[in-house]
Amino acid sequence: MNPTHRSFAEASMRAPFSRLALVALTGLLAASCHSSTEPNALAPASFKAQWQGRDWQGRASATLWRDTLFIFGVREVHEVTSAGVYEEAVRIRVPFQGVGHYALDSTAVEIQEIVGGDVVSVSYSGVGSSVGALDVTAYGGPGGNVDGTVHFDVRRARSPSSPILPFENGQFRASVLAP
Repeated sequence: MNPTHRSFAEASMRAPFSRLALVALTGLLAASCHSSTEPNALAPASFKAQWQGRDWQGRASATLWRDTLFIFGVREVHEVTSAGVYEEAVRIRVPFQGVGHYALDSTAVEIQEIVGGDVVSVSYSGVGSSVGALDVTAYGGPGGNVDGTVHFDVRRARSPSSPILPFENGQFRASVLAP
């Protein structure tokens, strides 16, 4: 028998092992790709929520100043308006003690529409003593990341008769700067 020719029995014994190895390798590759493309996973420096009934997605940043944590979200709005392109900026401010739950009052939250990078055209602020909550789920210290969720209610500033608008299902991940 020629040593370069395998018998049918040898080939059929190796075939199941090859198929099993291929299936296992495919499963490992699929599992490793799945974790990075998960729909709920946040990219670094990202902020997403629902605002006025629409998806809101923008850049996130955070600053720790003394014992106060500031979380910011900014997104460009490309809608046809008299203002043209403008930005919506979200600011959340809490006395910070690490991972945990923080109740938000009217001074802790603000949303602004900014035209031209420095002109505030509309400002929204919190309503009442309990407007929402911030949950910090991970904190890596200054230079590390802060992750969490947030929701709150605001209304147009200095307009007590304007409707209350919810900022809902907020999720963020930001690198923490410490001056």
